[in-house]
Amino acid sequence: MKTLAWVFLMPFCAASAQHPMHEGAPEEPRQVTTVLENDTVQVLRIRLEPHQKIPVHDVTPRVVVYLTDEHFRFDTGVEETHKAGDVVWLPRQRHGGENLSDQPAEFIVIIPKGT
Repeated sequence: MKTLAWVFLMPFCAASAQHPMHEGAPEEPRQVTTVLENDTVQVLRIRLEPHQKIPVHDVTPRVVVYLTDEHFRFDTGVEETHKAGDVVWLPRQRHGGENLSDQPAEFIVIIPKGT
């Protein structure tokens, strides 16, 4: 089963559209905050607004920690739900989709650097 994280997803500000965590991600108004970055890891906090759609993009492998409950539909039609506190591993993949909730979805993305 796919795991939400187009966070898991892609950079959520125009300045981060070139970021290596999201290869080829288009610029869109989103909310992302860099919590920590060093030579080995990047940690982002991402917020998706209710019913926000995310275009198809590539994501690098990462850990996703859900801060809120979320309900997401991938561009393939597959739906996922997670509870606040869930932690998942997201392998490299290409996806897009929509936050199906009437509430914002927030999560932390932990992206290892290097091999």
